Amino acid sequence: MSIYLDHAASTPMHPSAVDATQRMMKGCFGNPASVHSPGKAASLELETARSVIATAIGAKASEIVFTSGGSESNCLALHTVKGYASQGNHIIVSSIEHNSILGFAKQLQNEGYLVSWLGVDTSGMVNVAALASLIRPDTVLVSVMHANNEIGVVQPIAAIGALCRSRGILFHTDACQSFLKESLDISSLGVDLVSLSGHKVGGPKGIGALYVREGVRVTPLICGGDHESSRRGGTQNLAGAAGFAAAVAAWDQACVPRMRELRDVFISLVREGISDVVVNGSIDQRLCNNIHLTFPGIDGQAMLKHLDAAGVFVSVGSACDSKSLEPSHVLLAMGRSKLASHQSLRFTLGQETTEQDIREAARSVLETYQSLIGS
Repeated sequence: MSIYLDHAASTPMHPSAVDATQRMMKGCFGNPASVHSPGKAASLELETARSVIATAIGAKASEIVFTSGGSESNCLALHTVKGYASQGNHIIVSSIEHNSILGFAKQLQNEGYLVSWLGVDTSGMVNVAALASLIRPDTVLVSVMHANNEIGVVQPIAAIGALCRSRGILFHTDACQSFLKESLDISSLGVDLVSLSGHKVGGPKGIGALYVREGVRVTPLICGGDHESSRRGGTQNLAGAAGFAAAVAAWDQACVPRMRELRDVFISLVREGISDVVVNGSIDQRLCNNIHLTFPGIDGQAMLKHLDAAGVFVSVGSACDSKSLEPSHVLLAMGRSKLASHQSLRFTLGQETTEQDIREAARSVLETYQSLIGS
């Protein structure tokens, strides 16, 4: 048995993404910045990929900046404040953001920027009124993720966007987990900057994108030329961009309600066998593929290892922190204890996850739980 339930960390490349990536690597070696024919051919492929990503979120192709992945996109988004120094040096960041956001915000703090941390309630949701109370005359940017990478909670992005727009404040959202699983129409969300990641949707690793609303000034993190309209230096990853676009084009939207149904089946099966299991995060405002559970009395790392031996592959939390013994900052922000954090596991479904996978995985979870609770 081999059941992969860690799709929030990374998901298999779609066959069409593999084909597109290989096609670029084998037959399109030109530098997109070159003016000769091979360069022009590469540039055409790059712009085609850019258009696919843009169309998927209702943006203009010129508003898409290719990056090396979601983390770089997040850092570039926050780095944008450098171009707005004359307007202020205060930013607001939610307390449950991805570590790339938290780390860069702390770096900005060390450079003299003022950072306010927006808390969440016990279900992992931010409060728009609480955000409004943190806004000051010198606030230049707000960053609240669309959906959390650990607990899958989906935030009220449209309401936050409307608030920020009314106050003339830049709004960034990390949509690496929600892209294609949730509606991400730029015009209705009121966002200025949106982070995307290729390998979360069936594309290759090492490629991401940042949506930059037309008119927003971006201060490059990486200098080195006028690549990406002078917003990100360095020769573009053409193979990665083509693979990313192919995965987006191949996405089957019918998988979203299917994953949601299977998610709920899994939760029900586990609850039937473990009465005190805790589902972390809002059930109603949640990604279709995310299940985050606390198993009282069980060490999460021990359970993960037993499940791994049984052929069920899950996570203790964010892939970027999965080897850390530190408690989840997300669960702590929700008011959960350090002990509860260490008793928790994340299960995330993919496009190809089947009902049989879910039922067998739930059976393994129950068997593992009984084995550990009795030892």
